[in-house]
Amino acid sequence: GTVKVLDFGLAKAVTSDAASGSATTSATMSLTASATQMGMVIGTAAYMAPEQARGTPVNQGTDVWAFGAVLYEMLTGARLFTGETVSDTLASVLRSELDWNQLPSDTPRSIKRLLRRCLERNRTERLQHIGDARLEVRDALKAPFENRTDAPAWPASRPRWALAGGVVGVVLVTLIIGLVGWRLFGSELVAPRAQFHLSIDLPESTRLPAGAGTTISISPDGQSLVYVGDGVDGRQLYVRRMDELRSAPIPGTNGALMPFFSPDGEWIGFYMPPGQILRVPVSGGEPFVVCDECEEGSWGEDGDIIFSRNGTLWRVPEVGGEREVLVAPMPERGVDAMLRPTIIPGGSAVLFEIGSGQFGGVGVFSTERQDLLVVTDDGADPFYSPTGHILFARRNILFAAPFDVDAFEVTGPVAPVLQGVRVENGGALQALVSPEGFLVYAPAGEVTGTRLVWAGRDGTMEAVLEDWRVFYQPRLSPNGEQLVVEVTEQGNSDLWVRDIEAGPLRRLTTGASAASPLWTPDSGRITFTNRSSDSYAIQSVAADGTAEVETLVESALPIFPEAWSSDGSRLVFREDSPEPDLFVVDVRNGGSRVALLDSDFWEYSARLSPEGDWLAYVSDRSGLMEVYIRGFPESGPEYQVSNGGGRSPMWGADGTELFHRGTDMQSMTVLSLQTEPFRVMRREVLFETPDFWSGFDSSSAQYDVRRDGQRLLMLNTNATDVSRRKLHAVVGWFNELEQLAPSP
Repeated sequence: GTVKVLDFGLAKAVTSDAASGSATTSATMSLTASATQMGMVIGTAAYMAPEQARGTPVNQGTDVWAFGAVLYEMLTGARLFTGETVSDTLASVLRSELDWNQLPSDTPRSIKRLLRRCLERNRTERLQHIGDARLEVRDALKAPFENRTDAPAWPASRPRWALAGGVVGVVLVTLIIGLVGWRLFGSELVAPRAQFHLSIDLPESTRLPAGAGTTISISPDGQSLVYVGDGVDGRQLYVRRMDELRSAPIPGTNGALMPFFSPDGEWIGFYMPPGQILRVPVSGGEPFVVCDECEEGSWGEDGDIIFSRNGTLWRVPEVGGEREVLVAPMPERGVDAMLRPTIIPGGSAVLFEIGSGQFGGVGVFSTERQDLLVVTDDGADPFYSPTGHILFARRNILFAAPFDVDAFEVTGPVAPVLQGVRVENGGALQALVSPEGFLVYAPAGEVTGTRLVWAGRDGTMEAVLEDWRVFYQPRLSPNGEQLVVEVTEQGNSDLWVRDIEAGPLRRLTTGASAASPLWTPDSGRITFTNRSSDSYAIQSVAADGTAEVETLVESALPIFPEAWSSDGSRLVFREDSPEPDLFVVDVRNGGSRVALLDSDFWEYSARLSPEGDWLAYVSDRSGLMEVYIRGFPESGPEYQVSNGGGRSPMWGADGTELFHRGTDMQSMTVLSLQTEPFRVMRREVLFETPDFWSGFDSSSAQYDVRRDGQRLLMLNTNATDVSRRKLHAVVGWFNELEQLAPSP
């Protein structure tokens, strides 16, 4: 919103071909370097006055000529002087006749007269002062249809918005704005058809968070933009109205994530960790809790909010109340989980991401047909365009699939429509489009994904590998010699291993659906979840890949290995029912699974101490996600050890320290524990920074602790990338979308 008068100076030097001795440049390049010597020309060729082209002395009349050349180009859409080389362009400046017939037929006579006076080759007959040009423009705006036979009546209510109030000051930009305004609005006000781009800078010291889900939302009328910003005052929502110059924080949204507008644009809904959906007036006010134990949502025209929870889509009234299942996963159809729902306008269908936040694909569910369609098996975070396209992410590219809502079918090939869009490590796409074709997106940074790093207790980091990839859940072997990490590529996830001290990553699995690695206590095998089309299995493979894969547990619901007992006989695992619960199975004796923590609350992120006698885990029984400790295998007393929220616990190697992340997933805390009798001896926040990725949910720790307890294996997000300080916007984007992905 700030007008800036810019002088780009002499932007590019003429270079010489050493072999030929010839100068290489284009007709619009500036002459610099040696050209700054006495008697040499300097400037941009197409806008040089004749005296400047000849290398003779210049004065303010030279700038008057340049103004005339720019004004002519603005009115005609064509450059006044052109040529294949700089020399040809300068020759055109000196000799070419001006083609006045290129001017629009409705150009006022006073503007034509102004152009002739600015573009006199004899500078003694040229307009002598730019202030006189302002007067000519003012007169043209007062009587824009002077001496025209086809002039329509000027509406009496038309505002005199450009230079008509006796504006003073010689500001060239104001002259240009006035002329453009006359050309655009001389007959009637119409929406611009041409596409143009904008850049929206975030407030000072504010940036888009990393790995925190979708961070932007556009109001249905396209007049307001809401985004999540991390700043000196913490994380909160900001609103930027298109008719205002600056963004403003929305009161009552501290800690908010994943915003979404109400259909009337008056309210903004958002996700509040650890598991609530709230809503608040866009103008700010007291937040209202819509539901607990909910995740990201979408607001329908019928007043219901659709949200995901543990891979199932639910709906709840916007005023709160009883929730109900909209649609459950259909593993037999290749849909094992449904995330990031978006309601298609009209409410007849809901888009969703398939899988567990790992580019598992895009699906759509018809609420009328009660039917499901898989749009693509490689994509993430879909949204809908009223042009009849489903838009979604693949890596840092926005793709479009033409889609007929009524016929409930994809009607054309999937095509890339925009490159350089930010997609978070968990698959969240930072892009949306309004019903009027106003596209807003966050630009991709120089790198995508995350990288493996060692983090010291003070938050300083050292790269393990320089590669930036889509990494998940790095795990260190108990003997401290190797690491394993999940890598997602093109929607497929596999496990890779590496010696800690040196060497490349080596692929361990090739099934394209391996996730959630966990070392066995002897460091010989790696346990993981393997997903098939209709079921889940926890399997085990030798760390060197030489032995057969062994299946330990199977389920129709998502299951994930959490912890091994110290002797390797019992496995603690999580099953994602509506309330995730913890179970234990004796794998050596082929025993059946037994509920370890089976309640009406969430329990997950189980970690056994090195000696195997203490179990740390996360539960929401207090209303917040907190870290608890209890004995194992005998339960005994239960102790809450986090304070004010905690997630992702990890034991130190000697069992006297427990690490965990805070509710905001940015802080790292370490607890010093005494077990006989049990108590927390000391609590210390080691660091608090968005530079380490925390995951798209808190169910899986995205870090591990080295045996010495002094360094942590973490995922660096590049959160300080300068690209997180701005948003890009495209007005009139639908024409381009239709060209790139035609719909029948």
